Amino acid sequence: MLLAVISPLIHIKGHAGGAPRWLEATSNYLLEELEHARPFRDTVVTRFADILVVQAVRAYVNEQANQVQSGWLAALRDRRVGQALALMHSQPDERWTVAALATRLAISRSAFAEKFTRLLGESPHRYLARLRLNIASQRLRTTDDKISVIAACAGYKSLPAFSKAFKQEVGVSPVEYRRNGDGLHQN
Repeated sequence: MLLAVISPLIHIKGHAGGAPRWLEATSNYLLEELEHARPFRDTVVTRFADILVVQAVRAYVNEQANQVQSGWLAALRDRRVGQALALMHSQPDERWTVAALATRLAISRSAFAEKFTRLLGESPHRYLARLRLNIASQRLRTTDDKISVIAACAGYKSLPAFSKAFKQEVGVSPVEYRRNGDGLHQN
């Protein structure tokens, strides 16, 4: 979801014409690893590349978060909606309701639902359903787990309910999605 809101090109702005210290330090470590044939070089290079990406995304989010009025970045900036997103993402199989989230966040149910919907353009219930189906589709592509296990991990109590919701959202059944392997038949 984060990739959907960030630019495909991230420009890192430094100070006084130079690169930020984190970028310079990480790049120097990365270049040093590339110059020498040390044990585990590929692993270290991969990790430094991961760190560079995470740092670049962090810099982008920090710069852009204060400029947007709606969407995922604005929702993360809002303390309560950001906490709700963190709860849903950390426990997507939990039986979250608007009332349960509002109680956890010490805010009224209606105020929470209105703020969440205004910032994200969809209700908490709809967001959670999409999150669960995104997680399920990823697992269908990347694991051999039984579909019933994936459905349960996505918070569905029955396989038929999961299959119906999946087909409605994605356009094909979970079995077809797994068979196709690429999700190219999505709506």
